[in-house]
Amino acid sequence: MSSVKEMRETVDTLGKTHPPPADDEVLVPRLSLKERDRRYRLVRRAMAKRGIDVLVLPANHGRWDQLMADSRYLSSIGGYGTETLTIFPLEGEVTSCVFNRSPWWRRSQNWVADVRDCRNRWADSIIEKFGEMGFSKGRIGISCLEGLVRAPDGVIPYTTVKRIAETFPNCEIVDVTGMMQDIR
Repeated sequence: MSSVKEMRETVDTLGKTHPPPADDEVLVPRLSLKERDRRYRLVRRAMAKRGIDVLVLPANHGRWDQLMADSRYLSSIGGYGTETLTIFPLEGEVTSCVFNRSPWWRRSQNWVADVRDCRNRWADSIIEKFGEMGFSKGRIGISCLEGLVRAPDGVIPYTTVKRIAETFPNCEIVDVTGMMQDIR
């Protein structure tokens, strides 16, 4: 059996040997920046009302990308089997972490400037971004913990939530699945 380190090295190698497609190979429909700003206002208003400092909207490619609608709603990144996790602060820059092809997704949409390859290292990516934000105390809203129509038990990995809780012990984690569904 391969070690976690060996598996990560293999995934990294695959990402380097399969570069993203050229700009003219795939055209992705773009929603307007006005629509992005409308969505951001709605979500940030709901966050402020609930005292939430940052949202984690998890990646999941299940059911033809239906299980990461919240992430796609605020990033416009997804489809084509792309797993996208979005970190959405109450104030400041939004970050989207994709399984791979971040340069292509940066060029293919105009909503999120900070698009990162994370190679399925979701917890590492969240912890890194929170560190960059200087976030160590507050309320973290995580979507998809439970209560989805097609996935009542939720879709975010237990270890991702566990690592966030262990790394940020002065934070409260709250479920925002219902909030996001109501907004969408």
